[in-house]
Amino acid sequence: MTENLVTTREEIIVYPDKKKIICRLNARAVFIMLPVALGLFALFGFLRGLLRTPIPPFINAEFAVLPWLVLGFYVFAYVAALANVRRQNQPIVTISAEGLMIYTLATQLGLVRWDEIANVTTYNMIYRYVGIIPRDTAGLCRRLGAVSWLIRMNSWCVPLYRLIGVPLAPINIPQEYLPISADELAQRIRSYRAGMTAPSVGHDETGVWPPPPSGQIFWS
Repeated sequence: MTENLVTTREEIIVYPDKKKIICRLNARAVFIMLPVALGLFALFGFLRGLLRTPIPPFINAEFAVLPWLVLGFYVFAYVAALANVRRQNQPIVTISAEGLMIYTLATQLGLVRWDEIANVTTYNMIYRYVGIIPRDTAGLCRRLGAVSWLIRMNSWCVPLYRLIGVPLAPINIPQEYLPISADELAQRIRSYRAGMTAPSVGHDETGVWPPPPSGQIFWS
């Protein structure tokens, strides 16, 4: 854990746990991708057997080729994800006086400044996540430009997920990438921010910055 979590007086640097990520990729390949591919082969074979009339050659070719195309797509996606993990040498999160530098495997956001962050939370959505809630999601997306596409998509989905009781945040850091738990990372972010003495950064004794207005409930 120590080699993936570096703490200095100025920064807290969190590197991805590559062994854990690769193990999860391998597990998904064996328990999800492979059964899906085999199921498609069985399904297309069954459907072809149901057709009592002679099958035109082009349709017969599609029945034969489509499962291989799906399997090839899965293999390509697996190899690409594995290669991406192996070459990921930069930190996933860097906590500094400027804000949070966020570089997950899915998003390369760069710096999200403290004054752009309304709250830091954790929640479950299949996996455990650290959620970063911006003060002004649209303004942050404009500043970040093209790399903010996932923030935009998540922000559109937030109301829908709330209807089913999932507190999705616009910016997410999956626990499966981290060498520590999502709750520990969220607490480190809150503690760092609460310990800052810069005039532009405020905090209260709860560690939630800025303090929520009276009657407003933040996700936790």
